[in-house]
Amino acid sequence: MKLKYNRDTELEIVGIGIFQPNQFVVIGDEKRAKKYLETGYFDEIKEAKIKVKSKKSKKRGSDLKWQLEQEGT
Repeated sequence: MKLKYNRDTELEIVGIGIFQPNQFVVIGDEKRAKKYLETGYFDEIKEAKIKVKSKKSKKRGSDLKWQLEQEGT
């Protein structure tokens, strides 16, 4: 789970550690991540899925005309 420290100042959180402004923390254990979130100093970062763009492209009028001129020469 990816968490972000949401304060503007450096802070030592007892039992957890010292954190810088906007610092990211990656935690694999759900119980430990819940402990971080319960402090109120962290926000969960949801990772967006990467969209794969289609390799097909539509030819527009001027592009098609240019391509036909290139093939003719």
